[in-house]
Amino acid sequence: MRTPHVDRIRRSLGLLGAVAASNFRRLRHPTTLSFAVTWRCNLRCRTCNIWRRAPTDGELTPAQADDFFRRTDGFRWVGLTGGEPLLRPDLAAIVDAAARCRTLDTIQINTNGQLREAALALLEHVRRRHPRLRVVLTVSVDGPPDVHNRIRGKAGAWERAAATFVAAKSVRGVKAQVGYTICADNLGRFAAAYEALRSAWPALRFDDVNVNVFQTSGHYYGNEGMAPPDDTALFREIDAILALDRDRPSVNNALRRRYLRLYQRYLAERRSPLRCQALSVTCFLDPAGDLYPCVVFPRVLANVRSLEGGLRDLWGTAAARALHRQCSSGGCPACWSPCNAFSAIGGSLLRAALT
Repeated sequence: MRTPHVDRIRRSLGLLGAVAASNFRRLRHPTTLSFAVTWRCNLRCRTCNIWRRAPTDGELTPAQADDFFRRTDGFRWVGLTGGEPLLRPDLAAIVDAAARCRTLDTIQINTNGQLREAALALLEHVRRRHPRLRVVLTVSVDGPPDVHNRIRGKAGAWERAAATFVAAKSVRGVKAQVGYTICADNLGRFAAAYEALRSAWPALRFDDVNVNVFQTSGHYYGNEGMAPPDDTALFREIDAILALDRDRPSVNNALRRRYLRLYQRYLAERRSPLRCQALSVTCFLDPAGDLYPCVVFPRVLANVRSLEGGLRDLWGTAAARALHRQCSSGGCPACWSPCNAFSAIGGSLLRAALT
């Protein structure tokens, strides 16, 4: 009988094998799914218009999600996002559905950190019901308190987010981390944000932090037309972050450093510096069940409610192969978002190391 520890090693090796294979061919099944489980949100962020969306009556139910994952057994990493996913009272059942994937190694929950007790209850549920899974909780923090609260549109938002991050750090078997998005409103404030977080959690390391750069998307963020950060100032901010980062080696640190350095190249060329892995390694699912290549490219491949044979059958169709070729050849909006950048780095390891 396999122990959870042995089971986890087996799944981790499977994930590494899939990363290696993606360097040479299109995968027969995606390893990574980003699933926005709701558009509902309890903040009013300046960088995103998800909160302006009308409530979605047609969100995938736990039963529908369960049916999808039952027929789509092959994911190794599932990220649950929104909106604010913790506003779904049935989020634990969605996690249970994703855990149907026998290959699943990691479940990640992204939150704005305003619902600490709901976050802790969910983490305890996952650790109790699914001990074989790696669990990651990413709490969004976009500056020191004054900057974060202004961006998020709510007084006290930083304090609640920091409290959720600190509380999650005490949950055994959970990797709690911070997600920081560089935008026009917080340029030059990363160092202050890091020090503010360290005042709340003195043991803070760079391994606890993911860094993203503001992106626009019509079908996800609904923020077309919003001003991106100034290129020159953004280039300097990336240099400043990399200069501060003297943390020990880790997978997270290595990916962040390479992502940021390659973002500087993206600023110069305005195209993905590595071959995109959308519809090979990754895909994006919205609350109503529409499946996209990613959070930026607004092409619906299918609605998962209509997939009688599961995602594996769809993956091999001419339409899916053609859309993947379009993404991998730069015929898409050509972003450099971590959702796709990390898989692109994994799928072009040699070129990523040399670029």
